Amino acid sequence: MDYANHKTVPEFQRIADRNGKWGYRWVPLVSDETFTHCSIDVLMLRPGKAGGLIVDTDIDNRLKTLFDALQIPTSQSQLPKTPASDEDPFFVLLEKDSLISSVSVTTDRLLARERFIRKDVPDSLTLSLDQSANRDHVVLIISVAIHATKTTLDNLHLIG
Repeated sequence: MDYANHKTVPEFQRIADRNGKWGYRWVPLVSDETFTHCSIDVLMLRPGKAGGLIVDTDIDNRLKTLFDALQIPTSQSQLPKTPASDEDPFFVLLEKDSLISSVSVTTDRLLARERFIRKDVPDSLTLSLDQSANRDHVVLIISVAIHATKTTLDNLHLIG
């Protein structure tokens, strides 16, 4: 190892260099390399009646979609052809979704009828008074706890 280079190049850049794929450089916060895994707690707020976690939604597919969004993509088809200028490196939570050790999901009612309007998000996502039109709209509040599976100098700060 070139010690002088090791001190001048930030650690996240070295991680990104090791995780290059499809023109992107990925920096996962949870990875096999750092001997880490995580637990995820999801609060799912949605319009309509409280409850109905299993009855009203396909919770398995929703969680799989969420986990796919939190990890390095497994297929190039999930990505645009080239990263945007602010996507190098691209930070993600997970190297792969198998590093999730536990998941907790709580559902509750989304009481707001309108969301904050952002210019970069189509206005069609604004909640309407017709609750049936909002069936697929959810707000997720996600809490993540990262844990070390093996103590190393790189993850010593995770040991409580």
